[in-house]
Amino acid sequence: MKKFLRSHLFDGIALIALALTSVAILLGLLFSRTSSNHLIATIYFKNEVVETVDLSKESEEERHLEVKGAHSEVIIAIKRNYIGIEENDCPSKTCIHMSPLAKSGVIVCAYQMIRISVGESFSDVEVL
Repeated sequence: MKKFLRSHLFDGIALIALALTSVAILLGLLFSRTSSNHLIATIYFKNEVVETVDLSKESEEERHLEVKGAHSEVIIAIKRNYIGIEENDCPSKTCIHMSPLAKSGVIVCAYQMIRISVGESFSDVEVL
């Protein structure tokens, strides 16, 4: 029995180390997901800030924000951890077909000169 324990002691230590490492990685992923839910959206018209919204503090119910664009009003849909352009009179409607942002990123409507930047904090949001 002692011979068996001595020969497999290293295997047991390696197994315990592997289990502890797995738990540490899972906890790290869990906490990093929680912190990434804090999203700040900044809406620009001609590179000037029109509105700043903390998406993590929005309700689950969608609300709409009207922003004056270069040619007409643009309607932006906002709810918790979600922002996207819902209505726009531009010819291509590319910005409407872009995926709404639920994580860091940018939506641009060149025709209306509107840009929406989303980051995890105010310092993450680019100002061009």
